[in-house]
Amino acid sequence: MRITNSMIYRFGVRGAQEQRAALAEIQQRSSTGKDINRPSDDPVRVRATTLLRDGLAQIGQYERNITSSRLRLSTTEAALGGTFDILVEIGVLATAGASDTHDANSRLLLAEQVEQLHSQLLREANSRDAGGGRVFAGYATDADPFQASGAFTSGSPAPTVTFVGDSNEIFVDIDEGIDMQVTLAGDRVFTGSGGGEDLFSIVQDLWTALDTNDRDAIAAITTRAQAAQDQVSAERTIIGASDAQAELWEQRHRDNDAMLQEQLSEFEDADSIEVFSELVQQEAALQGAMEVTSRILQTNLLSFL
Repeated sequence: MRITNSMIYRFGVRGAQEQRAALAEIQQRSSTGKDINRPSDDPVRVRATTLLRDGLAQIGQYERNITSSRLRLSTTEAALGGTFDILVEIGVLATAGASDTHDANSRLLLAEQVEQLHSQLLREANSRDAGGGRVFAGYATDADPFQASGAFTSGSPAPTVTFVGDSNEIFVDIDEGIDMQVTLAGDRVFTGSGGGEDLFSIVQDLWTALDTNDRDAIAAITTRAQAAQDQVSAERTIIGASDAQAELWEQRHRDNDAMLQEQLSEFEDADSIEVFSELVQQEAALQGAMEVTSRILQTNLLSFL
């Protein structure tokens, strides 16, 4: 086959273009630090990196679930701790009020302290997490789950508190097939739904007993306050177990994330020394191809002179 001048020209230009394209690819690897920059680079490795990224995304979701849940658990634990302290104080006031060292007037002063404790207990029961959701309201987190009606007026019945929230407990996924309890049923915790103590009733009954100067009724509150403390302690145990579970899985996800990140790096990341070496070689090859093409073109032009 006869080699024409146009064929020589095309071969030369094509060779220079191929060298330039190869250089551009190496430059891209150098700038991104990645061996794979498009699916066509290595379909098998791209598939593997896609699976790894999916795994990392799932771990990220689990970690976000745990983070938000731990904030809610922290709020719940603080509310239960405050509630426990209130019940301890109720027990102390009941013991003091039942003592013969107090008369009707001094018991009225104790009743005023009980009024304050009632308000504090209501605040604890309507506690909100960092996002504003009520932690004892189940799924109905946008409104206070406990509503009080009436006022403390000597000689009149004590105000009542009604649970208007949702009784469901919320669970979140923290790993595939594993969920964690993050809320408690507010009506069970504070009103004794299911057979427990009604905390508000204890406070209200103590106030009424102090207001009416009924020593026997005051003394009876002591036992109920202790039972209520035990009830709250049991609920705190549930929250503590959930927090321990969250901490365990949080660490596992951190370890798995680090492992998958390392595997992803092995698939994707370019060897900087190797890339630099290839870059130098390819630049030299392109320079050589350009020089050869230039000489070919000069030779062909001279043939027309």
